[in-house]
Amino acid sequence: MDEAAASADHQTSLRRAVESHAAGRPEEARRLCSAILQAAPSHPGALHLLGMLSLSAGAGAEAFDLLRRAAEYDPKNPLVLNNLGCALQALHRFEEAISCHRAAIECAPGMVAAEMNLALALDALDRHAEAEAGFRRATQLRPDLAHAWTRLGGTLLQQNRPDEAIPCYRRALALDPRSRQAELNLLVALLTAGDFRQAWPAYEARWRLKPELRQSPAAQRAPLWLGGADIAGATILLHAEQGLGDTIQFARYAPMVAERGATVLLEVLPGLRPLFAGMQGVAAVFERGDALPDFAWQCPLMSLPLAFGTDLGNIPATIPYVAADSARVAAWQNRLGPRTCPRIGLAWSGSPEHPNDAHRSIALADLAPLLGRAEVSFHCVQRSVRAVDAKTAIGIPGLATHEAALSDWGETAALLMLMDLVIAVDTSVAHLAGALGRPVWLMLPFRADWRWLLHRADSPWYPGMRLFRQQEPGSWDGVLAEVGQALASADPGRLEHIRRWRSS
Repeated sequence: MDEAAASADHQTSLRRAVESHAAGRPEEARRLCSAILQAAPSHPGALHLLGMLSLSAGAGAEAFDLLRRAAEYDPKNPLVLNNLGCALQALHRFEEAISCHRAAIECAPGMVAAEMNLALALDALDRHAEAEAGFRRATQLRPDLAHAWTRLGGTLLQQNRPDEAIPCYRRALALDPRSRQAELNLLVALLTAGDFRQAWPAYEARWRLKPELRQSPAAQRAPLWLGGADIAGATILLHAEQGLGDTIQFARYAPMVAERGATVLLEVLPGLRPLFAGMQGVAAVFERGDALPDFAWQCPLMSLPLAFGTDLGNIPATIPYVAADSARVAAWQNRLGPRTCPRIGLAWSGSPEHPNDAHRSIALADLAPLLGRAEVSFHCVQRSVRAVDAKTAIGIPGLATHEAALSDWGETAALLMLMDLVIAVDTSVAHLAGALGRPVWLMLPFRADWRWLLHRADSPWYPGMRLFRQQEPGSWDGVLAEVGQALASADPGRLEHIRRWRSS
């Protein structure tokens, strides 16, 4: 077969491979591409399609190798360059991906897919202002592209601009009412903006929007109560649904439910029972999986703000609403010994599995400038310490670690009661300290969780909590400097001043 005939044959095979791929037959497409490459190893079309098939299958390294070779043989093909960038993004090589997407745009100005992928790579590097410009270009090129509006809203929200993000999400939903991501992000934007009147009713869609959320199995035994029905004389189950911090924060509504004349059963996540055993208005506390008595109604804890019509002006904030066991507090007092100076509790990291852990946690080594104060004693109040931080802690003589003794949250509560101040990142420890009424200084990333709202140094959920916020994404330097200045101005050498930090 001469060269022209072979080339025509390869193009026929490639068309068949493209058709197979479009028809959802990837193995057939892969077989056809492999046959072409066996005869013509430098065939860019076959390399490109085979690379795309590998990318779709989650084989990022293999896809990168194939698409890199395709780009070598066809360096001005915008499709190849754009998809090579996608392979690099799959490998978390975002800077290199940016170069590929920009090269694709140079070859094909107005290529929406390349503009979107460029913006996605910039977003992944927290370069949100640049990503915003890319997503805006995509919406201008394709005003009907719902995903572009969703991503534009996302990068605006990352810049703490929820009021601008909300109309983007609404536009996306008008174009694609089935967009789960746009609807979920709209909920977060409404909550972040403090628009609780709209947010709480919309938040009931969370079970549909986040399939990974699991209600208590017991919830199926009774109808949902959202504040409308008369529950006087009835038994109601209030049950945890999400994280430990969420449970602690929203359990505050249990006494309000009891005031409606109901017998309140509280089901919490494993390990939390000691915190709520003596809670006002709660008849009994169970951990998930325990056998439960009969009840007539049920409500997830995070639906209670809707049931009580919560807005920024009426958040229930009677603090404390949990208490530590007095015997445990006494045992911790014996363990710590006589108080010779003010005690400051530290919680600098949370669960590594948390989706925002990279932004919310701090390495212990970065706290070193705060820990060299001889006039106070520092105590680790988090229940687990990462290996790298444990090594750092050994070299900090003024820091006592207690994780081995913090066997459950009841022990953590008792230890927190002996702290004059708690300095924490956004973890369940901060919620517990706030619920106990301890003075808390909370260190927040630039894009903080919705519950901390925006542009405020206090929290309506926890009176006395003081918020220290990053002024630019990823930089804790300013936060740590501000905390250090606050410590110095509070004159922590005098105990009575520390006790007044709550209102400072």
